[in-house]
Amino acid sequence: MDDSLKRNLASGSTWLRAVYMILFGVIFYVAEVVLLVVAVVQFLFKLFTGATLPRIDAFGATLAAFMRDVVAYLTFASDAKPFPFAPWPEREGRVPARVEPPDAPPVDVV
Repeated sequence: MDDSLKRNLASGSTWLRAVYMILFGVIFYVAEVVLLVVAVVQFLFKLFTGATLPRIDAFGATLAAFMRDVVAYLTFASDAKPFPFAPWPEREGRVPARVEPPDAPPVDVV
């Protein structure tokens, strides 16, 4: 075996990262279930009241940011461990607020 392969296999930091990756993989699965619940609740409120719940809008935005952070860690795009090893993500500056499309003027069909 070549020396660099032996060093890589014996690297404690890589094996520790593997443990964190398994942990965050499980956390991501739980977050998917929470995401599904949030989506269903928002849909039902929109269906019955015509509007979504602003607090759940904000939570959904931060949940999306958290899930993005987890994916970045799992794919080695980032070495920063997400929540609970970092603060819960903020909505501002991370996920844009939902923008309602403007009413489009009628189009004449010829």
